[in-house]
Amino acid sequence: MNKLAIITSISMLCVSLGACSDDTPKVDHAVNVTGTYSGTATLKVAGQEVETMNACTIAVTRVDEESVTLRMDSARFQQVYVTDVTADAVVTPSSTAGSYAISGSDSPSGKLYTGVTFTGTIAGQRANIEITITVSTQQEPVVVVFEGSQSRGTVTIDASDYTRWVYFSFERGATVTVDDPANDLSWDIAFHRYDVKTNGGVSGKGQGAALETTFKKFNDVTSIPTSGYTEDVAAQINLSGMPPVYTEGSKNEVLAKWVSMDLSTMPPPTVLSKLVYIARSASGKYVKLLFTDNTNDEGVTGHVTFSYEIEP
Repeated sequence: MNKLAIITSISMLCVSLGACSDDTPKVDHAVNVTGTYSGTATLKVAGQEVETMNACTIAVTRVDEESVTLRMDSARFQQVYVTDVTADAVVTPSSTAGSYAISGSDSPSGKLYTGVTFTGTIAGQRANIEITITVSTQQEPVVVVFEGSQSRGTVTIDASDYTRWVYFSFERGATVTVDDPANDLSWDIAFHRYDVKTNGGVSGKGQGAALETTFKKFNDVTSIPTSGYTEDVAAQINLSGMPPVYTEGSKNEVLAKWVSMDLSTMPPPTVLSKLVYIARSASGKYVKLLFTDNTNDEGVTGHVTFSYEIEP
């Protein structure tokens, strides 16, 4: 049998058995660590602590299921100031459930530093990462020991299913599975189509509530109000689709204002408020919210995109 015939036979066998192609979906480890982490960064040179920065951030951006890009805003050592310290890294699950190992390096050109290595772990909302930076003007590399937690991010929630709510935790930066929302404190906010509820009031036993501001940017909200928040109330929720059949449920009437219908045109388009909201989490933390879209890339409604920023 010639070589072409052998290859053809193998290909036909692969098709018939389905064994020569990896159709098993990959587990998306990267999505579990994506976000911006804020905390302290201790700078070390030759093993000696030199300086601690109290307001350092590391942004972790998903590349694919197993890799991310890490970016530290800046690091300084005496007269050396390096910015945009970036490298691609691989994400692998650790032996501890919910913990992921991060490892990556880069050798950039045209920057003050000639090499950078990121190693460490991210578990839940907590990041412990060591960044080794080789600086051309220093004999010893600068080592930055970062410890911080996730404080902000942008997510898209598929809330298009009429029959269920989708629950989200700000501290985990991810959706959570909830069987008993009235008594479960693991969730902070939940979405059903355009309906929104918080873990408070009649929706849950947490401290959830919300307030609408007049601002359109997070930075414009320079102080967080401690009063004037609205808790969830009982409401009729359409859990059947079309034709609508309403069921007794609950929602937050303030957060319900994030999107509305423009009834002056037919069919009526949806209009985003574009305002910053302040939500109170189940544990009582204040979180800035800005809703930016209600559709996915294919234009399907019920996909809620929002940015959030947890106040320290």
